[in-house]
Amino acid sequence: MQRALPELFANTPESFFLETMVTLADVGQKLFARLAQIPGLNPLLPQGAMYLMCGGLENFGFANDGAFVAALKKEENILILPGACFRLNGFMRFVTTVPLPVLMQACDRLEAFCARHRQA
Repeated sequence: MQRALPELFANTPESFFLETMVTLADVGQKLFARLAQIPGLNPLLPQGAMYLMCGGLENFGFANDGAFVAALKKEENILILPGACFRLNGFMRFVTTVPLPVLMQACDRLEAFCARHRQA
């Protein structure tokens, strides 16, 4: 794989990289906006990353972010990494390289999950 990289970079048009950056920024902004609509969640707008961190998990009655994402996987079949994997306890991490329609569908299911578990 490493031997192929110089040729790939040399023969990939600059437009591919520019379009990829625009797409990732657009997906990150739309994901942020959608997550911000879910009561209790606190998303952080990505700034040049291919992921988005989201906090507010303490509002849902789980012991930690690992328990939150485990229940989310079990109940809604959504796989999100807990922030503890990145030493960011209390957060979950979304990747923004997933197609936007898939992320929006996951957000709908996440919203239903959060509504069921939100604490007063």
